[in-house]
Amino acid sequence: MQTIIAIAMVVVGYLSGSVSSAIVVSKLVAGIDIRTVGNGNPGAANVSRNVGKRWGFVVFFFDVLKGLAPVLLAALVYHPQSDVLKHVVLGLVGAAAILGHRKPVFFGFKGGGAIAASIGVLCSFVPVEVGISLGLGFVLALAFFRHASHTVGQWTPILFLTILPFFTLAANAWLEVTFFAGLKLGGHPWEVPVIVFAIVLLILSINASFMVDRMGEIRQ
Repeated sequence: MQTIIAIAMVVVGYLSGSVSSAIVVSKLVAGIDIRTVGNGNPGAANVSRNVGKRWGFVVFFFDVLKGLAPVLLAALVYHPQSDVLKHVVLGLVGAAAILGHRKPVFFGFKGGGAIAASIGVLCSFVPVEVGISLGLGFVLALAFFRHASHTVGQWTPILFLTILPFFTLAANAWLEVTFFAGLKLGGHPWEVPVIVFAIVLLILSINASFMVDRMGEIRQ
């Protein structure tokens, strides 16, 4: 029974990730397939540049939500368990949501890099660390890449993904600070930093595959 529930949660995660708000919004608002303009990535940054900033924020919100919601749903299903198996299942659900964004069943299995969706997934595990890492990534992007094109949209995610796993590991080793509503900086079970590292590696591999696919389309 537990196996069936876990599989069902993973399927829900994949289906949630497959709902591409970027494709839907760009089609409804501008009548375009966002995968055919700009960098071809059906994500918030590409929508912001080619459809409008406010629509980019809308897409970002829903992409974060589609990564966060299935993991929180699975956490509710597994409540009040707090063992390694639960976190592994939650990690698989999050990974499925990210893979759904990359290969969406509702849109011909042609998706994008899943940065915003991955932020939602990671927030379900280490929300405080995610917030701090995003802030540091934003500040560093402005400090060192302010003259580059798309400073915030491109360099902030790169720096965020670089900082987060190591910051999570360091915070978990040396800190345990509890905030309101049970939010914690550090003090997580040992498997949580491992899952964060695994999810970041998955995101990097997905974005690498997206770039390879995009280069192939351009050459054709």
